[in-house]
Amino acid sequence: MIGDERTDASDLLRGLCEERSAEIKRLRQEIAEFQASADLRWDADMRAIKRWQEATGATDTWPDHADLCVWLLEQLDTHKKEQARELDARLNKLRFKAHDEKCELYAKIIGDAQHRLEHWEHEPTQKADIVPGWWKCPADPSGTPQCRACGMWDPLKETS
Repeated sequence: MIGDERTDASDLLRGLCEERSAEIKRLRQEIAEFQASADLRWDADMRAIKRWQEATGATDTWPDHADLCVWLLEQLDTHKKEQARELDARLNKLRFKAHDEKCELYAKIIGDAQHRLEHWEHEPTQKADIVPGWWKCPADPSGTPQCRACGMWDPLKETS
């Protein structure tokens, strides 16, 4: 009987040790996670303090945490405004470029239409059923897509 009691006590102690060992392992993992979070926060704070020191010239001083947060938010706001101004300037350049290209395209279309009115017959040739807009230039009876009167190419003519 005494041997049975020792076995029971031994099994009980072994079970308690395993439970405590698992609890200790879980607590160590939790401590490691908290330490990793604290290290991350510490590193971020040190970078922020370094930026603040460089900006203010107070290299031997650490700012109050609330003041540092306010300063960082102001820096973020300033940076966002600068980026917005730069983006607006780039967009305006693109808008002006697109507008200029559109104007050039309209001028070309109007110029081409004017050219056809002045130099090309309004009667389509026999190729009109195959290539819409194929016009015959009175200056070139062979039907080349280039007008020999002004040297302009008809953009609607086939260039083979």
